[in-house]
Amino acid sequence: MIIDGHAHLFAEKSYPEKLLRQYDKLGIDMVCVSGLGDIFNLATNEDVEKAFKAHPDRIVGFGFFRLGRDKVSLVKQFHDRGFKGVKVTCPTSHYDDDRFLPVYAKAEELGMPVLFHLGIVTTAPGRRDDVTSRWMRPMHFDRLAHLFPDLPLIGAHLGCPWYAEMAELPRFHKNVYIDLTGKLTGWRAHLSPKDIKHLLWYPGAFECLLFGTDVHYTEAKQALDQDVKLYKALKTPKKIRDGIFYKTMARLLHLKID
Repeated sequence: MIIDGHAHLFAEKSYPEKLLRQYDKLGIDMVCVSGLGDIFNLATNEDVEKAFKAHPDRIVGFGFFRLGRDKVSLVKQFHDRGFKGVKVTCPTSHYDDDRFLPVYAKAEELGMPVLFHLGIVTTAPGRRDDVTSRWMRPMHFDRLAHLFPDLPLIGAHLGCPWYAEMAELPRFHKNVYIDLTGKLTGWRAHLSPKDIKHLLWYPGAFECLLFGTDVHYTEAKQALDQDVKLYKALKTPKKIRDGIFYKTMARLLHLKID
């Protein structure tokens, strides 16, 4: 079984159906999606809700929450509408700002993992946004992991470019997880399996990893192939691969799977 833990709905006609047809070919059983709206020229939370209600056995919704803009009550609304997790990016301050703590507290209370964009970010062309990647450094997880030990904190992109910073956090915090998503020709293409092993050097490090694509569905095959090739090169045991590709995410989302 495979769960894609990090994908988006693009603002294209019939995108969920096209995505699932491609995933049928790839053997990807479920996908966690969010819509980041016009900031990234993607679909909206409402589009995501329609998608997971139309395909409840395949699509898991993560509600996009604008830290510093949206009200805490939106997290409860997400939960009540059927979203399983929360997605955050482009905050108005650093991720561990005191003003954002009630958001994480509510997500922890409701059992909703939070998927964070980490590292360098680019928004849609032509926009002028008050955003800095400095507010999305992995080390902001350190405080959050202490304050909310029962909240799964998922850091995307291995914190690019702060790889070592992100890689060390799960060694000390058992509620911190990492995905290795990114542009197919981006940071991933320039780190070898040996580099990944060097960063995730400690016992149990690969147990914090989650599979995800974070690309248009037409590029999903290449993203999956990259990961399969990586873990084959590293001779990752099947038990660990099963955790990466589906078991850990299923546990975080409280999914009942065979």
